[in-house]
Amino acid sequence: MTRLKKQDELSDNLLQSFMREFYGYGNPAGKWWFIGMEEAGGRNLEEVHLRLNTWESLGRKTHVDICEYNCRIGRDFRFIPDRPSLSRTWAGLIRVLLSAHGQNPEREAVRNYQKHSLGRIKGDTYLVELLPLASPDAKKWFYGGWFPKLPYLKSRDDYEREVRPYRIERLKRLVKKYRPRNVLFYGKKNTEYWEQIAGGSFKKESNESRSIGVRRTHDQIFVSMDHPVAHGLTIPDFQAVGRWFANKKVSLPEVQREFYESI
Repeated sequence: MTRLKKQDELSDNLLQSFMREFYGYGNPAGKWWFIGMEEAGGRNLEEVHLRLNTWESLGRKTHVDICEYNCRIGRDFRFIPDRPSLSRTWAGLIRVLLSAHGQNPEREAVRNYQKHSLGRIKGDTYLVELLPLASPDAKKWFYGGWFPKLPYLKSRDDYEREVRPYRIERLKRLVKKYRPRNVLFYGKKNTEYWEQIAGGSFKKESNESRSIGVRRTHDQIFVSMDHPVAHGLTIPDFQAVGRWFANKKVSLPEVQREFYESI
């Protein structure tokens, strides 16, 4: 019983450290940041423990390499095969980026970028989540039963009220520290939080078939768009956002050719 209690305490402490300290995948010094609400996953406690223990084994860092982390938690199908499985969310973001670079965001180009470049520690992109815990969707919440000693995990509402303000303030500091040139928020229902991170209100701008929210400073562009898996969103919509960035003469990353041979 004592051993189980000690293990529970270790798990609780690790989870709390993860929520405070981990923010995303890739290189925060890169020119492109993609910021969403939360990562998909967290379907069972075993997966959550694997995520936490993997983060701990990688040094409890603010950011990690997306390929290394995902391969260690059993999601290597996104990177290792000759034709890795595409993530719908990542694919939409990559299509924006490739279109901004003047490239055709066809399926194999997207697959190549996901496999070799997206969220890599030496690359030019940084994938960030506002909320730290992976969840299957916004309507499901399992953490209260898994971590009963943490009262603010009893419900999703309690969790968000506890965690979100701190995360917003920390992300504001990270944006100020690294000064990413292009910041793309996705998921318009979270616009009020995106504006807090960006440091000001967005203005609507026409973007061909859909509108986007925009905030500019002297050296940064913040854009808010629909979530890549939103109903009705099509490849031309991602291309339109990419062309918008291109027209603003933003800085664009080179495709990182290096592959993680050690995985």
